[in-house]
Amino acid sequence: EDTMYVLLQSGALLTAAADGTTALMLSSRYGHLLCARELLRCGADVNAADSGRNTSLMYAARNGHGGMTRSLLDAGADANMTKKLGSTAMLFAAKNGYSDVVHELLLGTEDAEPLDIDHTDAEGKSALHLGAEYAHLEVVSFLLEHNADASLCDRKGLLASDYATSPSAAHPGILARYEAVSNLLREGLT
Repeated sequence: EDTMYVLLQSGALLTAAADGTTALMLSSRYGHLLCARELLRCGADVNAADSGRNTSLMYAARNGHGGMTRSLLDAGADANMTKKLGSTAMLFAAKNGYSDVVHELLLGTEDAEPLDIDHTDAEGKSALHLGAEYAHLEVVSFLLEHNADASLCDRKGLLASDYATSPSAAHPGILARYEAVSNLLREGLT
């Protein structure tokens, strides 16, 4: 962090590598909050995307960095930006069960574009589908509290509740989580 600070104060460039990866993306991926804040203070583009259309916010969300997510949102990160197959920061966080990141994304910021909570990826899966598929009870609960559409079908015609009732794992603890998610989704449909 000290080395980065000295480099930035000496006029080091904030440009991207050949694949579009920026220092802010790397800081976001690995959760280096102080580095990210300094990069943002020095003018790093919070919405820059690499060749795969990943943004710093997507890297923070995919890796479960709630504090980083909040800082990026406060700096103007667009939570609705999508990758080539439609993934967003919210979809990454929901799939991986990072409820603190989901919470930050749902809170957003006052001046930001409202988050599309029902955005779907190329398979037609929303954050609610992904949270249910991986039995992330707290994620599903947050999404339902913020009016995620439990009646939304994916491209296979499946509801989020369908994923919650057909776990692929037979571990008793996993089955109990799926049952809890399924019950929550049933309540959300009524």
